Amino acid sequence: MMDFRLIIKGYLEKKERNEKRFKNNVPGVDFIRSFAARNGISFRRAGNIRRARSAVDHGDIQDYFDRLRAVLENAPPDCIFNYDETNLTDHPGEKLVMVQRGTKRVERVQEHSKMTTSMMVCGNAAGELLPPMIVYKAINLYENWTSGGPRGAVYDVTQKGWFDARTFRRWFKTVFLPFAESKDGVKILIGDNLSSHFDPETVALARENNIYFSSLPPNSTHLTQPLDVAFFRSMKTTWRQILDTWRIEGFYSKRAFSDITKPTLERNAN
Repeated sequence: MMDFRLIIKGYLEKKERNEKRFKNNVPGVDFIRSFAARNGISFRRAGNIRRARSAVDHGDIQDYFDRLRAVLENAPPDCIFNYDETNLTDHPGEKLVMVQRGTKRVERVQEHSKMTTSMMVCGNAAGELLPPMIVYKAINLYENWTSGGPRGAVYDVTQKGWFDARTFRRWFKTVFLPFAESKDGVKILIGDNLSSHFDPETVALARENNIYFSSLPPNSTHLTQPLDVAFFRSMKTTWRQILDTWRIEGFYSKRAFSDITKPTLERNAN
């Protein structure tokens, strides 16, 4: 909004005008809001994206969907799958609170760490959601980290807490393949193009089981990844709500992750 006010100031000075309603020719916030309402303008927070992502243009997206259309031709919805890895943190995010007007610093005491946990989510176009695979940042996997979670969930650990070639291969073999075997015909698996997802063993297993990988265009997942666009936002909103309520009764830990993940997925499964 300040940028808009300064643009008006610059315009007035260029025209050598002195607007008495404005202090130093800078319009007030109320004027800007009234001007915006009259002219159909709204103010929204702009997300930050890397330059590489901003370079993805209409032609790149159109080319991807043209190629995808040929791949999906005649494929039934229950054979079209989308997978994606996401991170969940113990930070509950900001919360709207009531304070006295003029309060400059609004804070609430809420313990949290920088700990994040990775989760692989996959579903098909028929609305079926597969069990997740959860990867903790740790050296060893302890039994109490794997109890109370979503039905059928698979657990693992990596040094950095991200999916690597080994954990992705394990997800493919233990979660995706058993589910895909119940479907007839070619299965299409849509996801990102990370090289760690396509080791020789995984590619060979896909070929043997009539599974076709369809990779999203580089730097375009914020536009073309279905789970990012349609599922993760609501899921993470639910996660923060449950996390915020759960903290009243307990202390967050890796053991608590499964307890919170289960209702989070159940509420967003439909």
